[in-house]
Amino acid sequence: MRVNKISIKDKVEFVDNLGELCIGEVKARCGGRSCFEVKDITPDGKEVWKQVKGGGMYKEKIVNGFYGEVFKIKAKDIKRIISSAR
Repeated sequence: MRVNKISIKDKVEFVDNLGELCIGEVKARCGGRSCFEVKDITPDGKEVWKQVKGGGMYKEKIVNGFYGEVFKIKAKDIKRIISSAR
């Protein structure tokens, strides 16, 4: 993927460090020109809802057993843009 087509808050499909295809959100650029920090948002677990004392509920944001794992990946590892922030 070309670097100038990727912007912050884009939802992208990328290859993670283990070679698996994941869906994530671009959070920031790293030190290098073609390096990006992408937060994993692949839904592969069940939704867990918690009740708030005093009323109300919220959904726990655990993905792959972590609270949104962050990867540092190169632009060549991004396969396609799912939704653009532009």
